[in-house]
Amino acid sequence: MVTLQYGLYVIFGLWLVTVSYFLWRTRSHYQRLAGHTQAGSLEKILNSIVDIQEINKNDILTIKKELLTQRDDSRTHFQKMGFMRFSPFGRGGGEQSFVMALLNDHDDGVILNFLYTHDGVRVYPKQIKHGEGDGCTLSVEELSVIKKSSRFQE
Repeated sequence: MVTLQYGLYVIFGLWLVTVSYFLWRTRSHYQRLAGHTQAGSLEKILNSIVDIQEINKNDILTIKKELLTQRDDSRTHFQKMGFMRFSPFGRGGGEQSFVMALLNDHDDGVILNFLYTHDGVRVYPKQIKHGEGDGCTLSVEELSVIKKSSRFQE
């Protein structure tokens, strides 16, 4: 019976040493974490981290909303451009005339046709809706430029 009692003391002593070791290790780790801050306690440190995380979450949501607004607004800006030089009068005179297309994301915009002749330069703008002339027929060169500008974005 006495040996059983001493055995229990030994087991209890080993258990107490083990628990004390883990408690000491946890306390020293806590001291290292809290020792480098001015907050003092781990609870205050964790609360400040949670507060900062909440602020960052709100900032990210705000930035995301602004980014989506900017993306939607940018669809109406000129995003596609096509350019092509050509000779409107056959082989003579070189390719001094050109066509330029400026289109947005919906293929709406304008085509500028610059025709160089012996008398001077003539500029013809044409409005484009959904990749087609709005109330006007488009030349082969103009259709080619629209196709090139749309392909450029893909």
